Amino acid sequence: MPNLIWRMEQLRHLYLPHHKRKGDGYKLRLGNLSDLQTLCGFDTRSCDVKDLIKLTNLKKLRIRMESIKELEEILISASVTLSHLRSFQSEVKSIVEEIGLQRLLLACPHLYKLALGGKIEKLPEFHQFPPNLTKLTLQGSRLEEDPMATLEKLPNLSILHLINNAFKGKEMVCSSKGFPQLNLYSLATCTTRRNGVWLKKPCPVYVN
Repeated sequence: MPNLIWRMEQLRHLYLPHHKRKGDGYKLRLGNLSDLQTLCGFDTRSCDVKDLIKLTNLKKLRIRMESIKELEEILISASVTLSHLRSFQSEVKSIVEEIGLQRLLLACPHLYKLALGGKIEKLPEFHQFPPNLTKLTLQGSRLEEDPMATLEKLPNLSILHLINNAFKGKEMVCSSKGFPQLNLYSLATCTTRRNGVWLKKPCPVYVN
């Protein structure tokens, strides 16, 4: 892909290909696209993560990383936030540590859509999630602890997807007062060591 995208200064929506470019190892220059609102397919192997700091109008980001520390380091070193983001989707190859996820969520306080792909050590406490979060997807998280104790306390969560072995523990239990706004809950290919998922309040459930 020609490294000319940076010249399109009025570009608002950018969808990058999923494959990593082979060649001289250059990285795409995106920091000049200050009007960009949508960026999908951002891969830290072929894009400079520091450019994200300059994209102050970005509302939607889909990113692939070797480690969440790549993003975490620039947030700490530059003392910046991604408060303009409303939708964030990530695919991380290495395990996501709890402290790294905490820092990411703290930097994105206005998210209403969040999708995390990759193994997660442990979920942060519910109050560390964005307060207006309405949709959450966990994919391949392989959580050992029951996530419901945390997730059911998210006050505005209306859609929850747990897919591709998001949970590897014994059981998940939802309390009768949990998930005050939940309208859709889907569970796909989650492996538990005991039978069942307990839901103690009316809620659509889809199991594949």
